[in-house]
Amino acid sequence: MTAVLSKVSPGRLVRVAAAIVVFFVVWEAYGRTGKALAVPPFTEVCSELAGVLTSGDLLGPTLGTTAVALSGFVIAGVLGSLLGLLIGLFPIFREVVGPWVNAAYATPMTMFIPIIGMYFGLGMGSQVFLVVTFCIFSVLMNTAEGVQAVPIQYYELAKTIGVSKLAAVFRIVIPFALPYVFVGLRISVASAFAGAITAELLLATDDLGLMMMTASGNFQFVKLAALTFYVALLGFVAVGLVYALERWVAGRLRAAA
Repeated sequence: MTAVLSKVSPGRLVRVAAAIVVFFVVWEAYGRTGKALAVPPFTEVCSELAGVLTSGDLLGPTLGTTAVALSGFVIAGVLGSLLGLLIGLFPIFREVVGPWVNAAYATPMTMFIPIIGMYFGLGMGSQVFLVVTFCIFSVLMNTAEGVQAVPIQYYELAKTIGVSKLAAVFRIVIPFALPYVFVGLRISVASAFAGAITAELLLATDDLGLMMMTASGNFQFVKLAALTFYVALLGFVAVGLVYALERWVAGRLRAAA
């Protein structure tokens, strides 16, 4: 992560930091107006979050929610990359599967929660399955777009120098499409935590979802806002880790070239 930050220009860091500060100042100012009970001041949210963190009550729920989110993310990453590769490489596969992918992507996955609960139960399996549905499409579509973006000249050059089609996939297509894949992975890892919380709220009330539902039911708006902010921080950290992984993989590929 340090290596990644070292390559970011100071000007960009200043702009990002300024935007974050402005956001929190506006949040604090709006919360102080008292116009919305569900939006308490940022300082009160931080104080509540610090109290929950020091109490140790968040450790178990955090591990449980993170396990569900990351399990679904990994499964979606693998399946989405493979399906996206097939859709990008084979026009017939794209024509047959593409319309179904588009239809599924346009369908609100929460509609299928009763069916998911019926077939997968109300345990971790159903939660992970729902997370997969939240994550897989961004990886699949970005991978397919990256594969289709490979210039035709690359294939012609590979054919000229005698590179087999399978070797061209590994030596040309996949390296070219990796930036697209990682864009999908960054989107999906954030969606993974949203999917995990949704699953915990609507399928099996557990972990951070249970804490949020309890706070909401008891009208503990400051605690609810603190937990929501905490989940957002988890997603932010996860996206940063995926970005760092992308930079590491890109560096290794450049070194091997």
